[in-house]
Amino acid sequence: MRIRHALAACLAVSSLALVPADSQAREQVTPFLERLRQSQMHDVSIWYLEGLRSRPQLPQELADRLTYEEGLSHVGAARATLDFPRREQHLEAARAKFRQFIANEPQHHKIPAARAQLGSILVEQAKSRLAQSQQPSRAKQKDALIREAREMFEEAEREIHTAVKALEQVLEAYPKMIDPKVDLAQYEERRERREDYLELRMAQAALPYEAARAYPTDSPERKERLELAASRYEAIHDRWRVLVISIVARRERGRCLQELGQRKQAIAAYTEVLALEDADELFEIRAEALALCMSCWRHPEEKLATESIAVGRRWLEGNSAKRLKTRYALAIRWELAQALEVVAAQLTDRVERAKLRREACEQAAPVAASLRSEHQPAAAAYLRQREAAELPPPQGKDRL
Repeated sequence: MRIRHALAACLAVSSLALVPADSQAREQVTPFLERLRQSQMHDVSIWYLEGLRSRPQLPQELADRLTYEEGLSHVGAARATLDFPRREQHLEAARAKFRQFIANEPQHHKIPAARAQLGSILVEQAKSRLAQSQQPSRAKQKDALIREAREMFEEAEREIHTAVKALEQVLEAYPKMIDPKVDLAQYEERRERREDYLELRMAQAALPYEAARAYPTDSPERKERLELAASRYEAIHDRWRVLVISIVARRERGRCLQELGQRKQAIAAYTEVLALEDADELFEIRAEALALCMSCWRHPEEKLATESIAVGRRWLEGNSAKRLKTRYALAIRWELAQALEVVAAQLTDRVERAKLRREACEQAAPVAASLRSEHQPAAAAYLRQREAAELPPPQGKDRL
């Protein structure tokens, strides 16, 4: 790995000499940066950009966006490492770069994207602060960490709101009709801006959902934020019904309603998604909706755990081996395991109860064995619990 990165670094440095001081520079630099990032060589891309900064007569268009590109490379480096201090260092560097870019280039067309990136980083750091606040070793800093997370969520809200408004103004400036045969460049440019705008609207909707975690479960602040997220997702669904993004928005609105305890409304939203055609492009959206719906069905107040079991079994039996290896399948397996445990706990027939619990353990085992699943710790704990429950009681000397 070190040799690979050393060779890449040499390539990056040597490539600086190939960058012409003319209008062709951006066309050569951007693809090279993209190749480095796709290869997870984010540190190398940072060195490469620093080298470009020192070059004389760099084209102005490229010089203006160097800080933005440095921010992107730091974001990539942060998300590619599992080392928490190093990750935090890269996120802080990225924040500084995007803020510098926004301050120095207020009229640049990448400003909305920079604000979106800044908002995304703040959300990521806020979620990290909340996770730290739950660690026993950080008990003394708990209140300060939660307060810092709330401030980050609020700042992220401001940045993304500003980016949304800025992109709306940009889109309004385009002609209503653009013929791609006449002006393909402007047509493609507007299409990219529209895609950026849709991503921003989804990020804006997701933000209060994440921010709700910074408040107690039954607090009015948490409820207010979840309701805001639900309303934003509903607005996206209503406005862009013909696009896939509306399906995602419907599912995410269901998630918000579920958090609010409105499970019947959440189930209605999920089943609307599940009723769509089982196409490859909708697989992830539908599979995640199914896992969420199963979690609603097995809730004690809904009393539909048997429905969750039937649908979960049917889904696992009817999908390909490739799909069953995904993290979405692991989520469905875990929901099925929990539903089986719910029903088993209600049975008086010991044989049938043991049968359902064996199946629950079979479904939980691949989840517990996979670090890709967010449910891995819970599944591992469940298997340990079942193993302990099945052990015979100690006898004789062992009882002591």
